Amino acid sequence: MNNMKQINQTGHILRSLAVISVLILSACANAKTIPSTTGGNSSCVETGRWIDPQTRTYISTNTIIKKAARHDVVLLGEAHMNNDHHLWQLQTIAQIHSINPDIILGFEAFPREAQDVLDKWIEGDLSEKEFLEQSKWNDFWKFDPDLYMPLFNFARINRVPMVALNVNRLLIGKISINGWDNVKKSERGDIDTPAAASDGYIKILEDVFGEHKDEKEFAFDRFVDVQLTWDRAFAQAINKTITKALKMNQSTGKKPVMVNIIGRGHVDYGFGTAHQLRSMGVSDIMALTPWDDFQNCDRLNDGGVAVADAIFGISAKIEPDKQTEKPKLGVFIEQGQGGVTVNKVAPKSVAENAGIKSGDLLIDAAGGKLKSPTDLINAVNSMAPGTWLPLKIIRNDKMIEVVAKFKR
Repeated sequence: MNNMKQINQTGHILRSLAVISVLILSACANAKTIPSTTGGNSSCVETGRWIDPQTRTYISTNTIIKKAARHDVVLLGEAHMNNDHHLWQLQTIAQIHSINPDIILGFEAFPREAQDVLDKWIEGDLSEKEFLEQSKWNDFWKFDPDLYMPLFNFARINRVPMVALNVNRLLIGKISINGWDNVKKSERGDIDTPAAASDGYIKILEDVFGEHKDEKEFAFDRFVDVQLTWDRAFAQAINKTITKALKMNQSTGKKPVMVNIIGRGHVDYGFGTAHQLRSMGVSDIMALTPWDDFQNCDRLNDGGVAVADAIFGISAKIEPDKQTEKPKLGVFIEQGQGGVTVNKVAPKSVAENAGIKSGDLLIDAAGGKLKSPTDLINAVNSMAPGTWLPLKIIRNDKMIEVVAKFKR
């Protein structure tokens, strides 16, 4: 009975985490971002140029990069699914590396327990497939790895250390259900109590939360707790890494710089990770973020607070990547007991047409056992347009078979 209670609690945590992640992703991708009514990027920043958002004056690339290379900590924001943001990050990292090769890269995309895998990758001991599998990419981060692989390969070929900044998803799930104060210290790992959120940060999170009023299960205070936990976790990992690196380099005269790849919601306006770093006494921070040409120019400053130390103009008027053409089953999933649990089925999707329902446990795809969400993702990704994927499902303690038919 106790085991069943634990299983149910874990399922509740993961379902809660799935919803809270949707909310937080909105914060990461769209913090203070609304369609421009002032003429697009012509009134903000030209594509391919840097601007000081406080003064709205252009800055040369050379000036920005030299300045960044001298800082202890650099935060590079992103919208996780925007490929141009990742290309901009790669360009910026390469430019900083050319001036200061003593560079360290921090990634939100990996939990702390993946650090050994990152170290093996940097040493060249893993193939790309092994790297993604052993780091449990599709279980933890789940975004298309092709968006990030250029960054990982840059680190590998240049032997640039990679640091995992994130925390275990179960911890985030517990906080999303119970709140920070009601999670035992022994369950928080090495994460200490975050500094309180500023009024400006609360306002941003209120805007994001208000866009998801249908999520009745969650209270706003727990939503804030989750965001602050991530901010604090990133800040602690950054502080620990850069402090150690600075001590190691005292005798050499070198000054390492730690560049961090994290969502814009943790970077913009200095409300997130930078705020937590400053509360720890870390002040040598530079925040850089991309600025899409559809963003509202009025958001360059929020009550006199600049969105970042500098922003880089990105054009949104590009053709969709081929990655959007990958097959999609149309389900939200999580690890289940003996298979993959379906949390939600997208309307008019391949899954809905096949008869898959919320609560189904997927156990087999084309004869292959589904032990984790990664197995299902790999099975779907292997499908060509116009092909069929037979699936075995447990529903109400009965096994049924369905066929997912992918359109040509």
